[in-house]
Amino acid sequence: MEEGPFSDRGLLHKGMKEKLLQLWLAARLRDTPNGRFSVHREENVDADNATDIQVSARSWNVCIEIKPVDAKRSYSAASLTTTIRDQLVGQYLRGFNSSHGILVIFRLDKKTWDIPDVGKRQTFSALVRYLQDQANDIKASLPHVQQLVVFPFDCIQT
Repeated sequence: MEEGPFSDRGLLHKGMKEKLLQLWLAARLRDTPNGRFSVHREENVDADNATDIQVSARSWNVCIEIKPVDAKRSYSAASLTTTIRDQLVGQYLRGFNSSHGILVIFRLDKKTWDIPDVGKRQTFSALVRYLQDQANDIKASLPHVQQLVVFPFDCIQT
C-alpha cells in the first residue's frame, strides 16, 4: 500500500473519515486469495459493542480497531493506549468473542506525538513502537488475550 507503482497511498488523505478507512481495509481483506476467512464490519461482539472489522474463520476471530491519526484528530499516545486497553481488549476481546486484536493506525499527515517517558514531538515510528510495547504489557497481564498487534499504515509520501 505504501509504495510501488500501484500504491493506494494517494487515495488516503488528511481528514479522511474513519468509516472510509474501514471500508478500504475490509475490501482489501475480503480480496485476499483463497477465501480462507470472512470479513465483517461493525460486528456486534458484546453489549452492543461493535468492532470496526472482524476477520473470522471456522475456529478463530480477530477483532480490528482502526484509528486515523492526523493533526485534525486528538489521538494522543495515551488515548491510543486507552483504545487498546479499554476498547479493543475491554470490549471486543471479552468472553468467547476473540483472543486476538489488532489496532490499525493510518498516518494521514506529518503530525508528531508527545510520548510518555520517551519525549515530545516524536515520530510515527516512535508512536508505533510505544503502542506495541503498551499492547505487550496489556497482553502479559491478561491470560485470555493471545495476541495484540499494532499495525501501522503510513500514508505520507516521503
